[in-house]
Amino acid sequence: METSVFLRLICKKTSIVIWVFMFLFPSHRSFAESIDGPANIREKPNGKVVLSLNDGVRVECSSGHENWHLIGFEATFKKTAFSKPGIALFNREGNKIGVTASVLEENYFFYDAEYDKLTGRYIATFVLYTHKNNIRKESTVENGLERVLNKSNVTPTMDYMKQYIAEYEYEDWINERGFATYLYYESWMDDPSPGPRVVLFFYNNKLVSVVHSRKINIKNFKAAEKIDGLSVKHIDDINLKVKKLFEDTYIPIFKNSD
Repeated sequence: METSVFLRLICKKTSIVIWVFMFLFPSHRSFAESIDGPANIREKPNGKVVLSLNDGVRVECSSGHENWHLIGFEATFKKTAFSKPGIALFNREGNKIGVTASVLEENYFFYDAEYDKLTGRYIATFVLYTHKNNIRKESTVENGLERVLNKSNVTPTMDYMKQYIAEYEYEDWINERGFATYLYYESWMDDPSPGPRVVLFFYNNKLVSVVHSRKINIKNFKAAEKIDGLSVKHIDDINLKVKKLFEDTYIPIFKNSD
């Protein structure tokens, strides 16, 4: 079953999968990446073009498969979009974000489109595909982390990292035993109840560990044993006591969140 179909079935049956430790990774819905546009958005990989999105439009983006990403985004449109192409798409603020290339069908939406009597327009969250080249690489949280950590002679202090953390809208997570942690959620395109995509661990005002679900290449960090599919990296000069403290404190939390 295609991921997009799976997501829609889950939503329509109102049986969203909830993690046992839901309070650790609460469902978080956002539009994280940016379109490098104008970009064709398709029914399936290499399939029919459903619409075009303008440059800079924010979308939620799956981890991708064979150069294609399942994406989600919200748009409003006139009823005529169900009967003819060429209908403009707008965001909630009234800014034009694209135009339809095909007649819209209900199976393009995460859930059924809703009609707003006040505006006379429909609103829906679309679930469609686009090629990886249509996603701005610099808009991904992983690329941002690589850019800030791979500069020459960098000491990843909290002060140095705070602009990156704010730019990508990390959230405070579980601060235990002297650690300060920041969480960035995985895409709801990959998991209707998303867990961590990147977690940053600071100790004594310095970034010492990174846990992540997608590929990240950062200098001066070494890979450690994975935690239930999540990659773990520790800074090269991490104190062994701090590493042990990290393992004793956070590995059980990740393992118990399944």
